[in-house]
Amino acid sequence: MAGYCGFPPAQRRSSPSLEDVLRELDLDAADSIVDQLCDEEESNLAPVRLACRALSDLVDGSSSSLSLNPAAATLKSRPSLSRWPRVSEVKAHVPNSPAPGELSSLLVLPFVDQPEEARRRITSFNVFVDEDYNGGVVAAPVIMELTSLLPHLVELKLDELGQSSLACGAVDLRLMYGALSKLPSLNTLGLPTCAALPGIEALAGALTRLEVGSCEGWDESLLTNGAVAAVQQLHRLSSLYLCGVSVSAEVDSSDDDDEPGPSAQAGGLLGLLDALPPALNCLVWWGEAYDMPVCISHDRYNIKSSFTFHAHRFGLQRLARLAEDVLLPSRNLEPLPLEIKIDNLDASYAGLIGRASLRDLVKRCGSASAKTVAVDRSCEAEDIQAACRLVEAARDLRFDMFPRGPSYLSLPMRAAEDAQAQAQALEPRAISSLPPLPALLLRALDQLASQPSEREGSGPCSVLLLLRGPTAAALSQLDEQELEAWAMWMERRAEAAALAAGAGQAEGGGSGVLLSGVQAMPPAAALLVECGEAEGAAAAVAAALEGEGLEVVAVPFQAIGVAWYKRSPDAEHGDPHETKIRANLQQALPSPEGPEGAAHADAAAALLPGLVSTLGLHGYLAWTALAWALQRVVSEVWEAGTPGVELSQRLEWVFGVRDMVDELPGFVEAV
Repeated sequence: MAGYCGFPPAQRRSSPSLEDVLRELDLDAADSIVDQLCDEEESNLAPVRLACRALSDLVDGSSSSLSLNPAAATLKSRPSLSRWPRVSEVKAHVPNSPAPGELSSLLVLPFVDQPEEARRRITSFNVFVDEDYNGGVVAAPVIMELTSLLPHLVELKLDELGQSSLACGAVDLRLMYGALSKLPSLNTLGLPTCAALPGIEALAGALTRLEVGSCEGWDESLLTNGAVAAVQQLHRLSSLYLCGVSVSAEVDSSDDDDEPGPSAQAGGLLGLLDALPPALNCLVWWGEAYDMPVCISHDRYNIKSSFTFHAHRFGLQRLARLAEDVLLPSRNLEPLPLEIKIDNLDASYAGLIGRASLRDLVKRCGSASAKTVAVDRSCEAEDIQAACRLVEAARDLRFDMFPRGPSYLSLPMRAAEDAQAQAQALEPRAISSLPPLPALLLRALDQLASQPSEREGSGPCSVLLLLRGPTAAALSQLDEQELEAWAMWMERRAEAAALAAGAGQAEGGGSGVLLSGVQAMPPAAALLVECGEAEGAAAAVAAALEGEGLEVVAVPFQAIGVAWYKRSPDAEHGDPHETKIRANLQQALPSPEGPEGAAHADAAAALLPGLVSTLGLHGYLAWTALAWALQRVVSEVWEAGTPGVELSQRLEWVFGVRDMVDELPGFVEAV
């Protein structure tokens, strides 16, 4: 450009302009430029057309698809479709909330009084409306008018209209399909609701692709037995897509028979699966199964020709119910392999019937997998065992286990084939064993006791005291009232110790300022004492415990506090106390990762004493420490036992850990 500016004025005037270059391009070159401008799916060429007349002509002459807003122009101000000589696809985007009754007019407005040659080029018409539109009902005469205006339609997509937008009375459907059947080239149809399916058999010799419903803001529509029977007659249909369609069946109210016979066509997903059109090669059903979105697909082009069930989140109870209602009774599913993919499986109580259905379903599966499995407190070992194949391939297994603090215990899962290969490589004598549960709890307490003391200058972080020894064993067997009396007595002694040290004031016991409460652990013959929020509370309580025949170990909170901060929060199951302390730590510290990680750990340890009051205490610290320690020891055993112990045995053992935690006495507050 700089060189061009240096040319003499006469030579600059004789050089070609952009318009000159564009006008000299052949058709292939012009198409390539437009293709590059349209490299994004939702690209908008309107600004390009405004650059100059030559660019406008280039875009208009090479465009094959036209997107328009029918409400933006009147009959007089509309441009002629002849402006776009190669356009064969029109997409109409109806604005939000047009006036009632306006939608019908807007659908035909782009084509009224247009040149016949331009209308005959249109082979695809796709309508989009905003989710909350209020444009009235489109009656059959509107569709009849469209078919007369666009006689060469190959594709008519009305699936984005919304369920209540298309008139679905018997007369309307008969008129609509009568008009559509006269289109000689129509092979693709989109409908907004299953209610529009009765009568579609009029297109049996034409349709190869049918789409029903919209995935944007769906409202479940019901697939009646009459609709299933109509779809089954589409003998040329190769692709069927249904979105927002209910699993449940509904008998068509228009049936004359009060009591359908045993051979009567069923509705719902089960009826559809058992009455697929003969030429169907691809089925995609996307909707809600018992209030959870799922996708069921079938592709005969796939060499395996299997049915696939996929859900982002689904529960064992729902899966058992879906198996009972659809997947097991289906005649078409029985001879084909079934593939189940669940990203997040919520394992809950399934019951005896549900477990039987799950076992039968898993046996039928060619493959079954879940990425993460969250086991809630209602779930029993037998429920997981019934769907063990789903668990085997998971990356993460989470048990809802702890009453306070981080509620989930997370266990990493290895690929089943890796575990099997390692198991085969082990000698029999090397096979790991699972430790007894009391011994596991002892190992967890050893983890707490073995944490390194605070580094110099990091500040006091020991807000928990671990009590062991014969006296602690006796105290751990006390009932709640007796242990509460002991805790209040011990806090009074702590107050006396604080006064003797020249700090604090007498509260008379029961304030929780120095001693928040006690967690008894009878299987380990130990107690975990949670100190209060007052400064120096741990030292005062430790002084009060001297001479009681107790082994007192201060539990540094540094590692546990940093683990809090590093752990990814669970938005759905997060504890509000943990969320609060993490927010405070994150506000003060940029990140515990990277080369400054050690410095951040020290900073987090120094901050913790000042943040104790934000936790509310009441057993939160005690249970967070215990959960942290159990997480470490259970994970060690879990991973060490992977090669040598069957998954079912390890799962049963973890359920035993959960039962042991459930059976621990409740946290006793000294208040």
